[in-house]
Amino acid sequence: MKISSPCQRHIVNFSVAMTLCWQYIYLPWTDSHPAYNLPILRTSGNHSYYFSLPSSLRHIAVSVLTGLDETYITGMEFIGQAEKVSVGHIIPQNRIISDIEQFRGVDIASTREGFHAIRFNNIGVSKPPWIGTVTDSCFVCNLPLKSYVSAFKVEFDEFKIITFGFATIARSQY
Repeated sequence: MKISSPCQRHIVNFSVAMTLCWQYIYLPWTDSHPAYNLPILRTSGNHSYYFSLPSSLRHIAVSVLTGLDETYITGMEFIGQAEKVSVGHIIPQNRIISDIEQFRGVDIASTREGFHAIRFNNIGVSKPPWIGTVTDSCFVCNLPLKSYVSAFKVEFDEFKIITFGFATIARSQY
């Protein structure tokens, strides 16, 4: 699979990214709960991106790799009115699109093997269905938003997401 990276105008400079207030969920972890704010175990071949979103975000498309009983999130497309930002491994035949109105966070279902399912939460709307499969072995983590998303960070190993995070406000405003 070919990995997609954000177009140059959406890449966020690392030094600028470090001035923002970030929320993350990492993989892998050493016990039954995710390792928040601990260094991620790195392997060769990881692809990491800090990027901004299209100005008029309308949809988020998620690519899902389907196995026997499991799914893995492999790529995402952030679709605005006039532009699209793609990251990761985009699988056109296994691509599920969510409408985003007033985006207020995500729920992520994961195990030590990877992120299996995701759902995007909107204000005033009941919880949407999961994109991917949530199994009994999954740990579900909620990442709520308190304000507008300034940037995203997504990191992939050779075929799936291993880090997902977003920045909401600058640290100087925190």
